Amino acid sequence: GTLYANTPAAGGLWANALWQDWTRRLGRFALLALMVIILTIYIIFYKTPLLDDLTRAMALAALLGGCLAAVVLLAGVLQYNIHLALLPMAITAIILAIAFDRRFALSIGMILSLMASFLLQANLELLILLIIATFACVFPLGEIRTRSRLSILALHAAGISLIVEFMISLLLRKPTVFAMRDSFVAFASVFLAGLLVQAVLPMIERIFNIATGSTLLEWCDASKPLLRHL
Repeated sequence: GTLYANTPAAGGLWANALWQDWTRRLGRFALLALMVIILTIYIIFYKTPLLDDLTRAMALAALLGGCLAAVVLLAGVLQYNIHLALLPMAITAIILAIAFDRRFALSIGMILSLMASFLLQANLELLILLIIATFACVFPLGEIRTRSRLSILALHAAGISLIVEFMISLLLRKPTVFAMRDSFVAFASVFLAGLLVQAVLPMIERIFNIATGSTLLEWCDASKPLLRHL
């Protein structure tokens, strides 16, 4: 075995394997860069005013970058359960819908779902689940007039994610135990995302310089100093 490893043929096989590994890495980097370019072009064309507000633009970039970093950490590095990717994805989708609008949140969410699935080298199961969960979180989200609305929304979106994941697990013929486990992780991730956004909503409003309906209603309180002064 030692003699064969030192032969020219073995060296050629090693060099070929190394070349294939580097070309695979280069291909992945090129595809990821293409997705980033598509995301950037979409923001430039459909959210041009955003470029005039440096603070909001930097906050958006940090949000998207942090989302992908959290996806890789929770579902890739820790390797507990790949469905934990739903947690940062749902948080990001809800924040985008609050800070901008639902159309923008859905579009960015779709691109982020592709990027997250690509980074995790996941199968079609995760991609479908991420897209449906993003839709479930964003589409029903209208004006936030009460803090509890986010909790109710998160509960509904989590229920949809649970059902979708269980249906996909049945199609893939997963054992019942694993199907129930993955469905529970999907449910818990989306529901926790809504609770976390609800907890930091005032901070989100300050960072993105917005005011939700809930905040406006609070400002209408007659005990506020400004209203008392008026």
